[in-house]
Amino acid sequence: MLMLMLRSSRLAVNMGVPKGSDLVPFLFPVSIIDLPNLLKDGYGIVLFDDDTSLLFKINRQQPAYDEVNSAISEIVEWFSINNLLLNERKTKFVKFTLISAKLIDANVMDKIEVLDFVDTALFLGFTLDAKLHLNSHISTRLAKRLSSAVYAVTRNRRLTDESTARLVYFIVS
Repeated sequence: MLMLMLRSSRLAVNMGVPKGSDLVPFLFPVSIIDLPNLLKDGYGIVLFDDDTSLLFKINRQQPAYDEVNSAISEIVEWFSINNLLLNERKTKFVKFTLISAKLIDANVMDKIEVLDFVDTALFLGFTLDAKLHLNSHISTRLAKRLSSAVYAVTRNRRLTDESTARLVYFIVS
């Protein structure tokens, strides 16, 4: 048996933790432990792994959006002071609202860039839409996984017995 051992060259890490390191799950929460203290009462923050989600409950008034802009600016400044990068490409803004409520137009900014308003966003593994329907999650996430599971079972069914095919289904899905 021929084995090929490849190693990448070492690079100096002047700051932070290399991506994919075993230390990331420990060090990231430690580095942002004081972040929730920046938010006013009534605003929420969800920290999961290296994802940060801000939750604002606002009325349909412009001053509320001004407060959101101010809070986001403070968060962005905190990230900068603490040498953390905000991935602006992945930073989105979803206006969750009641089904019958009409959305108002307002810009939300993170210092320089206007945040993208989107109808759906991935949150803790769920695709949520602005009306909190599960249709987006079912069509984008579950359908693909079920399709893969059905393919695996169908393919393995011809090669194995039923109990093994069921085992493959539960592993894939």
